[in-house]
Amino acid sequence: MSLTIRPARPEDCPTIVMFIRELAIFEKLEAEAVGTSEQFHLHLFGERPACEAIMAEWQGEPAGFALYFTNSFIVTVASVALVLLFGAMAAFALSEYRYRLNTLLGLYLAIGI
Repeated sequence: MSLTIRPARPEDCPTIVMFIRELAIFEKLEAEAVGTSEQFHLHLFGERPACEAIMAEWQGEPAGFALYFTNSFIVTVASVALVLLFGAMAAFALSEYRYRLNTLLGLYLAIGI
């Protein structure tokens, strides 16, 4: 029993389309799955790739895939940085200033975590 995860290759495009169509059929959204193997090849391996993909193989047979956008990492890092910045400012305000709804607002923020 072996699981292999590797970057997708151009010859994997028909398999990716098959996985997407099977998922669309399962979710009863087959009318929404209109992408072709050629379109995936263009967007994954063209001159300016829009996204990247990895393939999972179980005992040498395709078992799954993951598509991800290259800019996802940048967006995630920026989002975490902003959350930490504004969270630190809110924590400072809650700890230094006393007002009527201080405890209630602190509890609301803690529940949101």
